[in-house]
Order: sequence, then structure tokens, then C-alpha cells
Amino acid sequence: MRFASPLLVMVLLLGSSPSLPADSRTRLKGPPMILGHEVREFVLVAPVSVGKKLPPGLPTTITYEMLPNRFIAACEDGSGIFYQAVGPFQNVVGGGRLGGLCVTKSAPVEFYPYTGDARYLRMPLFLQAPLSIADLRKVHFVRTNEKK
Repeated sequence: MRFASPLLVMVLLLGSSPSLPADSRTRLKGPPMILGHEVREFVLVAPVSVGKKLPPGLPTTITYEMLPNRFIAACEDGSGIFYQAVGPFQNVVGGGRLGGLCVTKSAPVEFYPYTGDARYLRMPLFLQAPLSIADLRKVHFVRTNEKK
């Protein structure tokens, strides 16, 4: 019997994006609450680079540019709220993929870009690394009680 090498197993585990189980997500039962504030949408005002290039020999990670967009609350799970992008999400030749931002409910609040469509609860979502502090300055939020 032949076993896979530990290096191959590590590359397979680290090289893929974590997938979020679809069973844990539910529809919103009211306005989304983040740290006691109702936040119905986020607006990304400038492009953000997601992922980072690793030195040669290490597993590859997904890198792309998130385009300026509006993100509308779609669903939630026990730890976060998923905001789906309204327009094109990525700068990809031949059409963009669907995606959005997962925002944690607890302090400190972190923003995780994901690919997939959170409006469909059975569709798996693939989370990326959280946005940096510099990238968070490009994200503006709209509270429920604010006028447009």
C-alpha cells in the first residue's frame, strides 16, 4: 500500500481556499447587526488586491483585484454576515466571478473577501485572507437609519 508524502498533503491543504459549509448559513431575519449597529450595505470606493504572491517553492494562493462595488447583506451564520457584491466583483478577462465580503460579528471586526454567491444558501463560499487595515479604509458603510 502506498501513502501520499507529507509534503504533498501539506501542499494540497495549504494551497486551496477554505470552503465554508453551506448548511451553516441562514437567511437574515432582520437588519444585520454589527457591534450594535444596523449595517445594510458596504461600499468599496477603490480597487483592493486580494491574496499575496508567495516565494517560489511555496503553495500558490489565489490573487485577484476586487473592483469598487456595493455589497448588500445576503445571509449570515454564527460568526459573520455575508454581503454580496451587486456589480462585477473581480477584474477577470472573460467575465467576472461572483463574490462579496464576509464581516465578522465580534470585535475586532474583520472583512474576509469570498468567491461564490451568498444569495444561494446551498452554494459553497471560498474565503480568502482578511483585508488589511489600509484596504479597510477603502470600505465605507451605510447604516439602516441613514438617508441616501
